[in-house]
Amino acid sequence: MVNVIAKVKKIGTIGEVDGNFAYVLGEFQKNGGRLITPREEGYIRVATAGNEEIGVDQGSYVTAGFEYAQNAQPLLRMQSRLLNPSLAQAAVEANGDDKYFNTSTRTEYDEDLNQAELDAKNQNPEMRSVVILPSRKNFYIKPRANFDILRTIMPGYIGRGKKKRQLADAFYEWNGNVPIEVILVDPETVDAQEGTLLTQMWLCWRDDAWSGYGYLNGSYWVHGIFPLNFMGEASAQKNKPVMQNSTISYTQREITKHYQTLTDIQKGKVKLSALEEQVTPIRDFFARLRTK
Repeated sequence: MVNVIAKVKKIGTIGEVDGNFAYVLGEFQKNGGRLITPREEGYIRVATAGNEEIGVDQGSYVTAGFEYAQNAQPLLRMQSRLLNPSLAQAAVEANGDDKYFNTSTRTEYDEDLNQAELDAKNQNPEMRSVVILPSRKNFYIKPRANFDILRTIMPGYIGRGKKKRQLADAFYEWNGNVPIEVILVDPETVDAQEGTLLTQMWLCWRDDAWSGYGYLNGSYWVHGIFPLNFMGEASAQKNKPVMQNSTISYTQREITKHYQTLTDIQKGKVKLSALEEQVTPIRDFFARLRTK
C-alpha cells in the first residue's frame, strides 16, 4: 500500500511504502512509481520546508548505493546495483542471515572504479556517476571538505529568479548548516569477504548521519516518486516505527542515535563524568527490546 505524503512541482507525487527493500521496490513498480533519487529527496525536503515533516523525523533509502572491496576505497554509485530486483532480494536474504551481500566477484567494483577514475577528470562534480570516497572509515561532508560529493548526489538548482540557488547549498542550509557524517561498513568487515560488497544509501532525517552500512531486511518507510495524478492513500500516521519482526518495535532514529553515542565513547569523546548519563538510555533501550 502506498501512502501519499506530498505533491511537489517539478518532482511529482511523493508516496511511501513500508517493507523490506526488495518488497518496497516491487510495490513502487506495481503502482507505477520508482524509488526516489538523492536529488529528489533533497529537493522535496527543501521545497516543503518540513511542512509535511519530510526528512524532519524520518529518512529514506534513495537510488544511490555503496560498493566495497578488499583493501580498496569505497565507491558511491549514483544508480545502485541493488535496484535490480533479483540483487535486491538476494541482499535482503543475505541480511536476514546476518551477513552483508556481496557478488562473490570483484568485477563489479573494478568496473565502477574505472568509471569513477574517468568521472574524476570532469571538473563538474554534477556530471559524475561514480565517486571514489575519501576514506574507508566514516567521514564528514562540510563546505570545505568533501562538498563535491553533495554536489554530485544533489545536482542542479532550486528556486526561481533571485531565490534560485544550487540545490546542494540549499540542502546544507536546510540541514542546519552542520557537517553531514557518512557512515560506512567497517573496513575489517569488508576485508573479511571477497567480491563486491553492496549496500544502499539511506538519507537520514535533518541533522543526522547518512548511512552506507546496515541491512535491508528490516521494515522501513521508503519514499517513491509517482505521477502527479496518483492518489494512493493519504498517510494519517507520522513517526512510524521500524518493525524488525512482530516482537520488536523501535525507530531508525533510536538506532542511529545510540550507535553514535557508542562510537563517541569508543573514540574517547565522552567525559568519564558523563558516561553514566550517556549509557543509561542505551541500557534502557536494550532492556526494552528484551521484554518485548
